[in-house]
Amino acid sequence: MPGVLVLHIIRFNMNGEKLNFKFNFTENLSFGGQDYQLYGVIQHEGNSIKSGHYFAYIKNTHGIWFEVK
Repeated sequence: MPGVLVLHIIRFNMNGEKLNFKFNFTENLSFGGQDYQLYGVIQHEGNSIKSGHYFAYIKNTHGIWFEVK
């Protein structure tokens, strides 16, 4: 298993409209017998794929989360 796991959760339909559901996750994930720790999240805020804004949440080596706009 790779040392880094990247998951891409698409929340838009085929017309580019935002699907209105929440996706919950924890900071730790076990997948395929390997344990992973969450260090970053990118979130889209807006109604469609053609409009809105992206936010990044990044955890530093001290475990502190930062929001980047």
